Amino acid sequence: MNLIAAADENWGIGCQGKLLVQIPADLKSFREMTMNRVVVMGRKTLESLPNGLPLAGRTNLILTSNPDYQVRNALVLHSVDEVLKEVEHYRSRDVYIIGGESVYRQFLPFCDTAHITKIQEKYEADAFFPNLDEDGEWEITADSEEQTYFDIEYYFLKYERKKYDSKRKIPDTRYGIWYFLMRTAAQGIFLANARRGQRGRVGRKSSCSIPGTIEKSTRYYKILRNITKKKQNDEEMRNGSKKLEK
Repeated sequence: MNLIAAADENWGIGCQGKLLVQIPADLKSFREMTMNRVVVMGRKTLESLPNGLPLAGRTNLILTSNPDYQVRNALVLHSVDEVLKEVEHYRSRDVYIIGGESVYRQFLPFCDTAHITKIQEKYEADAFFPNLDEDGEWEITADSEEQTYFDIEYYFLKYERKKYDSKRKIPDTRYGIWYFLMRTAAQGIFLANARRGQRGRVGRKSSCSIPGTIEKSTRYYKILRNITKKKQNDEEMRNGSKKLEK
């Protein structure tokens, strides 16, 4: 699924229920991307739209905790799970999360693409988009040339969740879920063998903690070791960069 937003340098997206600034080219880009597709928004975002009406030409899904909330020409849902179940009827690339802040944060783990209009200004804001520049799972994969609207400079950026490392044939180590799965698999094998009283690749005297004897001779250990090592190197590089910046 997609996230789409306009954010300033502090990742601010709104103040008192309104956009920080309205840039015609940004509004046009939003309309073209979402037209004839599915948009997911919170109740407050809906009510901030012109006349508080759903967006024309799009399938509108409204997320609210109010069980009595109703709106014409839109489907009202009451939980993230309900929204995820509903969007199964559509292609993932045709679903756009359009706000507000809490909705962005709730659906961030389920999205792999973010279309961000990055405004080179700092406004007073009370609503913010998750800072993807500080999230190691995301990277910029496309950007526009500098755009201007009067004295405002901005860029159209495309962020994508990091994918597989083709050289290592495993996912990028910053996908923490893969580290977790490998660790869980290794621990599961150890426990199964320990209960059977087997010795060999996994000794009875081993501990099921990581690292432990189970890591010494299994292929899971080799993969886990490489993931851990690269993860440590990445963290050291990031920490080194932060020190240089300071």
